[in-house]
Amino acid sequence: MNDRETALAEFAEVTGTAAFRAVSLPILPAVLNFPGATLYRVLIMRWLRSASFLFLLSLVSAAGLQANELNEIEQFTSAAKAFQDGFYERSEREFSEFVKHFPSSSKVAEAALYEGESLLKLKRFDEAVSLLNRFFPQAAGNGDEFVFWIAEARFAEGDFATAARIYARLVHDFPQ
Repeated sequence: MNDRETALAEFAEVTGTAAFRAVSLPILPAVLNFPGATLYRVLIMRWLRSASFLFLLSLVSAAGLQANELNEIEQFTSAAKAFQDGFYERSEREFSEFVKHFPSSSKVAEAALYEGESLLKLKRFDEAVSLLNRFFPQAAGNGDEFVFWIAEARFAEGDFATAARIYARLVHDFPQ
C-alpha cells in the first residue's frame, strides 16, 4: 500500500465513512508528494473531521427539533384519541406526560383540561379539582371550561353547596 492509499484508508477510518474518499481524492495527493506531508495530511483530516462533525451535528439538531415537534403532536393526538375512546386511565397518564414534557406548548391548557376530565371520569375528584385549579391561570379562552369541570367534580363527589357556588361563579364570570 502506497502513501496515498494509506492516507485514504486512515482518512476513511477517522471520518468513519468511505463517502468522504471522493472529497479527499483531489486534496490529499497534492500534500502527499513532498517531505513533511504527514503533518499536512493530519491537519486536513482534522479539518474535514471537524467540518463533518459540525455538519452532522447541525443535521441531527434540525432532525431533533422536527422530531420533537412531531412527537408533541403525536403525543397530544394519542392522548386525545384515548380520551375519545373512553380509555381514561391511559388518557390521564398521556396528558400528564404531555404537560411534563412540553410545558411551553400552546396545548398545555387543553391537555390539562382533558387530564382533569379524565380524572373526573376515573372518580378522582380531588385530583381533578387540584389540577384544574393549578392550570386555570393558563386557560386563556377556555376559563369557562375549567370552572365548569371544577363544578362538575364537586357535584359528582356530592358537595352540592360548593358545586352550586362554582356554577354561580361560572354564570357570573362567563355570561356568554
